[in-house]
Order: sequence, then structure tokens, then C-alpha cells
Amino acid sequence: MDQDVGFSWVRGALRSHMSRLGFTYASLTRALRDTFELEGEEWNERNIANKVGRGHFSAVFFVQCLEAMGVKELKLDMSAHVVTRRDVRPEVVDPSAAARERAKTRKRRNAR
Repeated sequence: MDQDVGFSWVRGALRSHMSRLGFTYASLTRALRDTFELEGEEWNERNIANKVGRGHFSAVFFVQCLEAMGVKELKLDMSAHVVTRRDVRPEVVDPSAAARERAKTRKRRNAR
């Protein structure tokens, strides 16, 4: 997996859990501070939002966020992500899964 694709996947996974569970960046920040008794300037809403928005964060931060939101189980499905190798062009592993995801995204956009 390409590094940018990995960052995108992790960012999307965290944001989807936030959305599904009704968390905002403010409520996630409060949950992180309460769950782990964290203090300091780096644990404010703006910094958390920037960190998640960039998608560049440690696995420990990812797990802390999931735990703070009360996530007990995480299913990793990497089948629809781009696979890259230096000697070949990027290709989609499962085109039908990617097409289904695009269709879902279009439906959500049109529903707004």
C-alpha cells in the first residue's frame, strides 16, 4: 500500500467511527482527555482536528481515539484499496468493490 493511501485510509476509518458514533472533534478531545487524563496544549480541539485531518498520526493515537469513543471491535477491510509497486502502475484490487463505494458516495451526495 502506498503511504498516502495508508494515511487516507486511517483518516477515513477514524472519521467514519466519529460520524457513526456522533463524535465531533470537541467531543473526541473531551473523551481523550477524560479517558487518558491527558493535559497540555497539544490536547485541544484544533490540534486534534488538524492531526486527524492530515491523517499523520501514530497507531497509539488511533487506538486511543477508538478507545475514547468506546469502540470495542475494529474490522479491517483493505480489499478495495490501491496496491502500488514500483515496477507496476497502481491498480485496484477489487474493481467491483470500488465501484460500489463510488455509487454509495454519489447517492449520499445526491441525497443532500
